[in-house]
Amino acid sequence: MEELFTYAFRFFVKDVKYQIERASARGRKLSIPTIISPETITEKIAYAMGTGTWVAGQTGVSQVLDRTNLIHTYADLRRVKSPLAKKHPHFAAREVHGTQWGKICISETPEGLDVGLTKYLALMAKISVGAEEKLVESKLKDMGKIEQ
Repeated sequence: MEELFTYAFRFFVKDVKYQIERASARGRKLSIPTIISPETITEKIAYAMGTGTWVAGQTGVSQVLDRTNLIHTYADLRRVKSPLAKKHPHFAAREVHGTQWGKICISETPEGLDVGLTKYLALMAKISVGAEEKLVESKLKDMGKIEQ
């Protein structure tokens, strides 16, 4: 998202410079509404979100959320997609690792080329947002994962 905003902002700055040069070359009076196009950044971000094509040729970063029914919406939100290519036999990436037990549903995966590359969060899996840094650090120290 940072790269996308940087790209859109640079495009905006170039557009402002171009409009100033164009107005001065034609001998016109500079006015803010003609120089600054406020929708430039919005259009770039909306295009990237709408098409899924982002800067640096990245594709598939965003997807359309299917809202056919509530169950399908939940299934879409719980999907975990791997960025690996479908055609290559990444056997280790397609398997469920032991550390994913209880986090990834071991039975739900599509058939065909996507098998194992598209996984789903387990039914009772939760994603926590915003944990206190000191609390996490103390737990890791207690477990012996980081030095004290």
